[in-house]
Amino acid sequence: MNRLAQILRMQPTMDSAGYPIDQNRPIVFDKGGYEPHTELSMTATGQELGLPNGNAMYNVPTIYNGQINDPNTFAGMNEIRKNVMQTPNAYKAYETEQQAISDAIQRSKDIGNLRGDELRRAVLMRYMEKM
Repeated sequence: MNRLAQILRMQPTMDSAGYPIDQNRPIVFDKGGYEPHTELSMTATGQELGLPNGNAMYNVPTIYNGQINDPNTFAGMNEIRKNVMQTPNAYKAYETEQQAISDAIQRSKDIGNLRGDELRRAVLMRYMEKM
């Protein structure tokens, strides 16, 4: 493998807003078992997440360590907060919820475009397992 190829593989892939997409995040299925996710983001205020800018809106993943954490439960929200606090500067602060949601939708599309083949294969494998 040539040096340029090695360097390019080391560069993170960015979403439309300029934030890195972790291509190594595992694919996790929803409770029904048919909808694959790698991040499954939620939009919340800094105050809800324990971040310094309490009035800003943030998009953060709800999947950590291969588990979907339900932000509507005490345990789920605590796990999300704990993980967000490990890298508090990794998340963009938005002035409005509308801006945050718009970027979250675009990020999901970016991830789908980047990992679409992998996600489709995972769905097919899951379907075949259940036959």
